Amino acid sequence: MLFRSTLVTFKDIARRMRLETHVNRLVTAIDATPDVFFLTDADGRITFVNPAFHIVTGYDIEAVLDRTDEFLRAPSEAEKVSAYLEQVSQGREWIGELINLRRDGTCYQVEATVSPISDMTGGFIGYVACERDITTRKKLEGDLRLQHDFVRSILHSLDGAIYSLDREFRVTHANDGWRRLHVEHGGIKLHGPPEIGHPLLDYVAHPARRSELAAIFKEVLATGEAQDNRYQAPDGHHWLVKISPWIHAGDVRGLICSVADQTHYHELQ
Repeated sequence: MLFRSTLVTFKDIARRMRLETHVNRLVTAIDATPDVFFLTDADGRITFVNPAFHIVTGYDIEAVLDRTDEFLRAPSEAEKVSAYLEQVSQGREWIGELINLRRDGTCYQVEATVSPISDMTGGFIGYVACERDITTRKKLEGDLRLQHDFVRSILHSLDGAIYSLDREFRVTHANDGWRRLHVEHGGIKLHGPPEIGHPLLDYVAHPARRSELAAIFKEVLATGEAQDNRYQAPDGHHWLVKISPWIHAGDVRGLICSVADQTHYHELQ
C-alpha cells in the first residue's frame, strides 16, 4: 500500500511584515523630501537616488546609477571629496558644505552629510549622502552682510556720535563719532568705547540729565515719533541730541540716539 504524506510548516512572519512596513515608510519619506539623497556601494558607485536628485541636479536616474559622485562636484571640491571618502571608509560621518555642478553646468552650494553604511558585522558597504541646496540662503547672508557693512560705513562717516539702543536702552551699536567729541557730550560721559549691552543712561553722570533723557526715550518708544533735545553743558558747549525710533516690520524695536556738537552754530547765531 502506497502512503502519501504532506508536510505543512507554519512560520510567524509578523516581524518580517513590520520590517517591510518600516522600510516602505522610510523610502516614502525619502522620496517625498526636497533634499537630495543618494546611496552608494563600497566602491562609491551610486546605487539609489531619490526624485529630488533629478529635480535639483538635472540628471536622470538612469544616467547616474553605477557612477561615482565626482561628476556632481566642482573641480575646486576635490580635496573635500577625498576627505569625506576617507572618513566614511573608516566609519566616520562627514558634514560640510560643497559646491556642486548641475547637468547644465551651473553651480550651486549644498550643505551635505555623508554617512557610512555598515553590514551586520560592521564592515563598510557604502555610504548615504544627504544634500540641501543652500544657494539662496548663502546669497541672502551675503546681501545681509553687504547691507550691514554699508550701514556701518554710513554711521562711521558721520561726525556726530550715533548710539543704537534696544527697548531697555541698552547699547546695541555705536559708531566712532564719540571719539571725535568731548568726553562728555550731550550729558553722556565716556572714557572709552561704550560697552555693547550696557544701558546708555548709565553713562549719564548727572541724575537730572539722566531722568530727562529717560523720559524722552520712553516717550519716543510709546509714540514712535522722533524728538530733538538741546542741552547746554556746564562747560558752555551746546549739544543737539536727536532720539529717533528704530522701527522694524511696523514695530518700534528700539531707539537711535545721535549727538552733535552745535556750539559753533550757536555762537554764529
